[in-house]
Amino acid sequence: MRVERTVPGGPSAGLWKVIYPCGRAFSYLPNDIYQPAEWILDNLIGTTAKGGNFEVGFGPMPNGRCPWGPFSRGEDLRSVST
Repeated sequence: MRVERTVPGGPSAGLWKVIYPCGRAFSYLPNDIYQPAEWILDNLIGTTAKGGNFEVGFGPMPNGRCPWGPFSRGEDLRSVST
C-alpha cells in the first residue's frame, strides 16, 4: 500500500510506505521552502516504528538538474544524528 501525506495511527498489516514532498509540492517550484532535517528525521522514525517506509519526494528543475535544497537536508541529517 502506498499513501501520500498520511501516516496510519498505529501498526498496519502488510507492507506500506508514505510519500511526502520535501517542499510544498512533488514537482519543482522556484524558491520553494523545504522541510527541515528534524521534520524528516521525526517522520522517518515515526513511520518505521509503525512498520512502514518513508519517502521524501522532489522534482528536477526545468534544466533537468536537481535543486540543492532537498539534498542539503541529507547533510543536515548527518549533523542531527551525531
